[in-house]
Amino acid sequence: MEQVILHIVRDDGLEFDIDNKVWMIPNDGLENWANLPHSVSVQENASYDGGVVTNKRVETVDRSVHAELANPADNAAKRLEAISFFSPKHTYEAHLTYQGRTLWCAGEQYAFKCDTGNIYQPVTFDWTIMCSMPYLLSEDNFGKDVALINAKFGFPYHSVVQSTPAGVYKRGFVMGVYDFSKTVDIKNDGDVTTFPRVVIKADGVVENPRISIGDKFVRFVGTLQQGDELVIDFEKRPPRMTLNGKNAINKVDRASSFTSFQIEAGDTTFEYDADSGENVMSVSLYYWKRYLGI
Repeated sequence: MEQVILHIVRDDGLEFDIDNKVWMIPNDGLENWANLPHSVSVQENASYDGGVVTNKRVETVDRSVHAELANPADNAAKRLEAISFFSPKHTYEAHLTYQGRTLWCAGEQYAFKCDTGNIYQPVTFDWTIMCSMPYLLSEDNFGKDVALINAKFGFPYHSVVQSTPAGVYKRGFVMGVYDFSKTVDIKNDGDVTTFPRVVIKADGVVENPRISIGDKFVRFVGTLQQGDELVIDFEKRPPRMTLNGKNAINKVDRASSFTSFQIEAGDTTFEYDADSGENVMSVSLYYWKRYLGI
C-alpha cells in the first residue's frame, strides 16, 4: 500500500514529518489537495438570452491535513512539539507524497487545532495552510543552462612562447569553450501555464540581450559589462527585472511581452540573442511545473 507522507518546512528551517512513524494521516485526512476553488465571471446580455464569459480565475486555496499520533504513550511530549511548531508567526512549505508522486505548496498558517480530549487516546491535530499561489508545484525547478560551457581540458603544450610583431604571448590551457547553443527545448507536462525566471550573466560586453518563447520576446535595452547579472522574474506578480540586484524595469523594451511571457503546457522552445556579445552570455532558465492537484 502506498504511504501518504507530508513533509512540512518552516521558514526558519525547522521541519515536521507526518510519515506514519510518529504521526500518521488517516484515509480521510486530506482536504483540497486534489481540487482547486475557481470562479467564472459572466456579463449578462441586456437584449439577448444568456451572457458572455468575461473572466476565469483560480482562487486562493486552503489545504488541510488531519493527523493522528501513532502511540498514545507519546501524547504529552508530541502534543507540545506540534503546538510549538505550528505557529501563526511563520510561513510554511508543505511537500505531499501521494501515490508515488511528490508535489508542494507554500503559504501561511490559516488554522491549527490540537486535541485536548481523552488523554489515553492518541492525540490528533488539524492544520490548514492558506496558499495564495494555489497550484501544486513540481519538486524540481527544471533549471536549464541555455548557453552551456563545456569543460575541455588538455595537456599544457609546454606553455609554448611565441614572438609576434606586437610582442610575446603564451599559448596554454584550453579551460572551456562556449557551445553557442541559443535554444533549449522545454517540455512542460504540468497541468497549466507556468512562468519562468531567467538569469543572464555576462562574461564580457553584451549589448541589448533578448529572450523569446514563440512570438513573445523580452529585450533589455542597455549594455551588460563583464560580471553583470540580469534577472528577469516572470513568476513575480507583476514581473520584475533586476540588474545586479537593483530594479531595472525602466530598461525593458516597450515592445516586449513583459507581462505575458510564459511557458504553455506542452512543448515549446526558448531562445536568446543580443545585438552583440551573445557568445559571452550565460543564460539559465528556471521554472516549476504547476498542477491542479495530486
